Amino acid sequence: MNEDEIFLSYAHQDEPKVRQILEALRDCGFPVFVDSDMPAGVEWEKVLEAELEKAYAVVVVWSSHSVIKGGKQSEWIFREASIGLKKDRLFPIKIENGITPPESFKNKHAADLSDWNGDPKDEKFQNAIRLLTNLWTAQKGLLKDLPVAKPLHFKTRPVGL
Repeated sequence: MNEDEIFLSYAHQDEPKVRQILEALRDCGFPVFVDSDMPAGVEWEKVLEAELEKAYAVVVVWSSHSVIKGGKQSEWIFREASIGLKKDRLFPIKIENGITPPESFKNKHAADLSDWNGDPKDEKFQNAIRLLTNLWTAQKGLLKDLPVAKPLHFKTRPVGL
């Protein structure tokens, strides 16, 4: 992973729905890192920490599994979301109705994809990633049909006129 990738944070119990989000992000042209991309045998904690530090942004998927795990908040998801928040590039998505993100993240609006159909072109998904798309495009220069401005030419006046 490099600084041109999105880190996707989620609870493994939500993998079917998260897989739709992952595929949709990739269909939209975003390179995305997920922990399932790690090869066997690596020290996963060190890899996750390094990937998070290098990530352009963090997309966190809030659900009953990611907000509360075994009666308490999921430590890794909280850590991953905190790094996204610290970078000011946290993009939260809710995949269940009635989910309240942890207190630390209450000021970040979470897009509601609880009834999303899985289509990356669907308006719900496009609205969910609009800010990410705009920031990415502005900072990474990935506009496809960017109009090219013609340079201005000024005629010089002869000295003394």
